[in-house]
Amino acid sequence: MRDSKIDILAINEWKLDDTINDQEVYITGFEIVRRDRQSNDRTGGGVCFYLHRDLNFKVCEELMIDRLECFNCRNK
Repeated sequence: MRDSKIDILAINEWKLDDTINDQEVYITGFEIVRRDRQSNDRTGGGVCFYLHRDLNFKVCEELMIDRLECFNCRNK
């Protein structure tokens, strides 16, 4: 990934939860933004973005909906 020209990598069906910390899925040169599935009675799910460290972004918390596994980012 370090030598690629990828700026944003989006992953759905993340299948991780709060027992896995960001350092365990870290990719050098990228910041991770993730939203794990919150429902205790379902497995899998969740989404994440890996954003290149040179991007100037902000997660738009005001656009998040608790029951949805989604998020929005924009330029700062």
